[in-house]
Amino acid sequence: MNMNLKLDLNMDTLRRLLPGLKKAQPYFYGLIVVGLFGYTAYTINKDLNVQPAQAQSVIQPLPKIVFDKTTITTLKSLNSVGGSVPLGSLGSNNPFN
Repeated sequence: MNMNLKLDLNMDTLRRLLPGLKKAQPYFYGLIVVGLFGYTAYTINKDLNVQPAQAQSVIQPLPKIVFDKTTITTLKSLNSVGGSVPLGSLGSNNPFN
């Protein structure tokens, strides 16, 4: 078997290959477009099919809320603030002037 693996690139070989490459150009573009659509569909499908995480086998206790004495006395010593909003005059003036 005589295998000629000489791959010299000269103008004669280019002139012989260019017509075949011009005829195959739409097929190459078609394969690229189909590949991009396929990759996009695969990525969207992977992102939409999210599986739930594995449940933890150890149940952790809930944290406890603890107030110290100074916080409780401070909260008890607060006074309520009285205020009244005149409902008839709401929205009658422009606060941005």
